[in-house]
Amino acid sequence: MEIRFSQRIKERYKTMKLGAVVLNKTDNTGSRKLRAARRTVENHVKKEYRRYPTLRTIKAYRKYFGRFDKEFPLEEGLSSVLDGKGIPTWSPLVDAMLLAELKHTVLMGIMDADKIDGTIVVDEAQEGEEFMKLNGETVYLNQGDVVLRDNKGIVGTYLEGQSDRTKVNRTTKNCLYLGFYVPGVQDSDVKSALKDAVKFARLACGGDTLNIEIHIPMEGKIVTAPAAPLETVKVTPWEVSGKIETIDYDRLIKEFGTEKLTEDLIKRLEKHTGPRHLLLRRGVFFSHRDLGWVLDEYEKGNKFYLYTGRGPSGHTHLGHLVPWILTKWLQDKFGVELWFQMTDDEKFLFKEKMTIEKANNFAYENALDVIALGGKTGQA
Repeated sequence: MEIRFSQRIKERYKTMKLGAVVLNKTDNTGSRKLRAARRTVENHVKKEYRRYPTLRTIKAYRKYFGRFDKEFPLEEGLSSVLDGKGIPTWSPLVDAMLLAELKHTVLMGIMDADKIDGTIVVDEAQEGEEFMKLNGETVYLNQGDVVLRDNKGIVGTYLEGQSDRTKVNRTTKNCLYLGFYVPGVQDSDVKSALKDAVKFARLACGGDTLNIEIHIPMEGKIVTAPAAPLETVKVTPWEVSGKIETIDYDRLIKEFGTEKLTEDLIKRLEKHTGPRHLLLRRGVFFSHRDLGWVLDEYEKGNKFYLYTGRGPSGHTHLGHLVPWILTKWLQDKFGVELWFQMTDDEKFLFKEKMTIEKANNFAYENALDVIALGGKTGQA
């Protein structure tokens, strides 16, 4: 297993680190051997953390979570213990992590090591990326959050926790414990938390452990093997990552369910539009959906209209303008109506912290940008 840091994360978080340790050959089928450790940690919290908001680590994590208008989740656990409630139980491996978190007030994570696909890359989340949480709920991430990616996608984030895909269950044999840094959290904090997580886990589940590693971007430290370049390319509606020159466009066409924009089809389009648009000449658009069928209907004398839209969650940027410019060109050439939907309800319902008032304001602003391009839109 390898752990690397993206260039984005190196530039945004210059002091970023990640603590990690692997525990192998465990038996996570159930154990009562953590009862005494649980009582010890509960007593420790009650004795030492009555004023936990003043702790250095709590202040550090609070500052990070506060940037995204979120609360540091470990505080709820500390408050619960101080109120006389017991520490909840899940499975021995997870319980071991929770006990270490509460004892050392360090944000931690746990994953089934056998479910991780290839290299783990510490990266920055892009606005609107989808992530499936442990409970199966899909959320949309905030840009700037720290995420962990493997070859198949995001396996964890600071704000949302671990993914459903790599979660630990009763059959887990090999697990990865992680200690998450933010400015103000020290190596000794993370090492102590990881050390106790392993101690608690081995008490209940047995297993063999590797050395605790503190990964630093410039040093490229790893858990078990030398770091190697990430060869896979990821393309989503929100980002492109990996070696861009190795993108397989034919594979993307197949995965997204579109068709290749052939030279013959573009020449057929030119019969109605005249010389092809610059964006078509440069190959910016390389696939389509039903363009041939639309031209068939148009040549039969049947009418059509253009339809596109915008999810108003922010200001317009150049990436939005590219398809709008081509849409405007098609509208002018064919003389048809354009129906442009502003999906403010979607952003309100599915984007966290997006109020309907804010979505409406962005919709109004974005609509002015569409009008500025000269778009003649239909009215709902």
